[in-house]
Amino acid sequence: MLKLHANQLYDAIRLDGMRPEDFDVDKMQEGGEEYFKLSYRGTPFSFIVRVSPDSYELFECMCTKFAPDFPMSAWMPPAGFAPLVQIELAMHTWIHKHLKLYLEEQTTPDLWAEAQGQAEFIRPDLDSPDAQRLFSDEEKNQIRLSIKQAKMLLKETLAPTAEQLKRIEQRLDYLAEAVDRLNKFDWKGVLLNTIIGVTTALSLDTHRGEQVLKIFKDAFSGVVHLLR
Repeated sequence: MLKLHANQLYDAIRLDGMRPEDFDVDKMQEGGEEYFKLSYRGTPFSFIVRVSPDSYELFECMCTKFAPDFPMSAWMPPAGFAPLVQIELAMHTWIHKHLKLYLEEQTTPDLWAEAQGQAEFIRPDLDSPDAQRLFSDEEKNQIRLSIKQAKMLLKETLAPTAEQLKRIEQRLDYLAEAVDRLNKFDWKGVLLNTIIGVTTALSLDTHRGEQVLKIFKDAFSGVVHLLR
């Protein structure tokens, strides 16, 4: 592939909001044909361009699909070798309909897994004799201190943006206010929703979602007896 055409693909990747430096590049000769392969580092995804044996101006392409076992597509376009503009359009579709969906899946929180972890941390029990009891003034003060500690740890550990921090503080302020009016069982439910909401607000992957849970566990370690 001519450098002119390779550079056009470089620019097309940038226009699609991706970083060219995240791709590995392989230029290959096989069976008398020339191939240009882009592989997104750390993933099974690649985009392969084949240069026509009759012209430097005509190309075909194939790509990894976001589907079970990550199969490769057929050669495109179906009619055969075509100008580079059609390859750029195919790459645009691949990035947005396959690669980006894969990347989003890797970073989307697993709320069910987190719920299991939260269930081990907080155990709302409607049959508990304390379930319908309101918190005492001393317990409220302890909980509010734990919420302040959680807020500080979230800011220091996860460095949220100003908008993310605003949403987090709104949730934590609501949690602190709810301790005055809700019984223990209902308040624990709000705490669970707050942890999930903070994870979602930060758009965290599963690993960093676990960090949020650990932050709340650490912040509430002094009042864990109130969460049982």
